[in-house]
Amino acid sequence: MSAPGLEGLNLLRSLVLTPEGLTRRVWEFGLVGQGPYARHVRLLPDGRVAGNLGENETFWRIENERVVFLTGADLRSTVFDRIYLEESGRLAMVGPFQAPRGLDHVLREVVPLDALAAASDAPEVIWRRKQAPRPNLVVLRANERSLHVDWPREMLDSDRSWDLCISFYGHEENFHADSWSEYRVLQNRTHKFDSLHALLHKESPFWGYEYVAFPDDDLMLSWRNWNELFAICRRYRLDLAQPALDLAGHIAHPITGRDDRFLLRYVSFVEVMTPIFSRQALRACAPNFGRSPSGFGLDNIWPKLLGNPRDRMAIIDQVPVLHTRPPGSQYSIDAAIAEGNAHQHAYDSPSHVLEFGGILADPSNRQHAW
Repeated sequence: MSAPGLEGLNLLRSLVLTPEGLTRRVWEFGLVGQGPYARHVRLLPDGRVAGNLGENETFWRIENERVVFLTGADLRSTVFDRIYLEESGRLAMVGPFQAPRGLDHVLREVVPLDALAAASDAPEVIWRRKQAPRPNLVVLRANERSLHVDWPREMLDSDRSWDLCISFYGHEENFHADSWSEYRVLQNRTHKFDSLHALLHKESPFWGYEYVAFPDDDLMLSWRNWNELFAICRRYRLDLAQPALDLAGHIAHPITGRDDRFLLRYVSFVEVMTPIFSRQALRACAPNFGRSPSGFGLDNIWPKLLGNPRDRMAIIDQVPVLHTRPPGSQYSIDAAIAEGNAHQHAYDSPSHVLEFGGILADPSNRQHAW
């Protein structure tokens, strides 16, 4: 690394030491002269550090033209007081660890593992919305057997809080059979998350929605259920959530089965079957949607990309849904597991499945249960 001159240093600081300049980059972090502790670190817009680091690297902020890492107790842990431009053209920041003294940490920019799709490669979306967008969006991968045509409609269409996009993977001649979705797109030559990655390009209209859900088409729930799910996400400011699974259906991960003691449970894991993302969380996670045809392993990466929050990821027990078909019916389980393991290794992302607490269901005693 070589330090720039004073003029170059001031230019670097003006370009980099802004929230936008820092949050759009990916970093690795470790001690100077040693291998990195973490190879995929993000500085999140809300001031948290994402990347499976320790308690000493919980928060970040800009202070006196320096990037500062802070502990979970809001104490300075590393002050990056030197900024460099490496021969590769990427940035690095170095600064002393506050305790013990004598150790320097380095935050080095790396090439992102993933990126948003290019708008030029986006599929054609048929837009049939007749009014202003609703606050939320359901993007459903569906074929001729999709259960969404049987979702109970125990409410007026005008009361829906969500638009529907059908990403159709059935036979092309049946593509136009559905009459009530706001968007429709033919994607019958790609898998679920490859298709979603292509839809979420930089210029996609879907970035305007507050929350976006990506369910499979073998779930049975109602229009009112979707309204309730989005309302709970908004009320409790969740970044990533899913409905609990009815115990009468197929369940791959025991933690996702309904626990009727709770309105919701805060967890470290939300599975790929029906994730619901806030706009900010989707910005962080959508670039890696194209990594996995099966989806395996993505749900272990997402918590790390979101800073492993303990109060922003949840399973919503108040709105259980029925999973009607066994998992793994459309791909090889062995290949999917190998794919997931490779993704977790690339992101240094462990497969911990934890419950951190929850909010009790009894409205007369609604409180956090830790």
